[in-house]
Amino acid sequence: MLASKYATVQGDVVLSAAYVTLSSGFTLKYRLMLLKKWQKALFDQEISCNEDFVLQELFGDTFTIRDWHSNGLPKDSLSIDNAIIMEKSKEFVIMIDP
Repeated sequence: MLASKYATVQGDVVLSAAYVTLSSGFTLKYRLMLLKKWQKALFDQEISCNEDFVLQELFGDTFTIRDWHSNGLPKDSLSIDNAIIMEKSKEFVIMIDP
């Protein structure tokens, strides 16, 4: 398990950086399309990344997410991703509110 994560860490970091930096202003459908394009570009450059990339798995803290839910954050992945992006960003971000 750890070995498989180690094999894709470079690509996953690139995907995470791109996702946090560039995708916040888009809908979930468009974000997923961007991820597929970025994954293809990484594979074309022979950089391994997780095919089932989920931002919550890399940056999500289950206790923090549970706290967000108890304070009224919806449980859909777009809302959770938005909260993670806001938490990890140093600048103001534009968000799509479902």
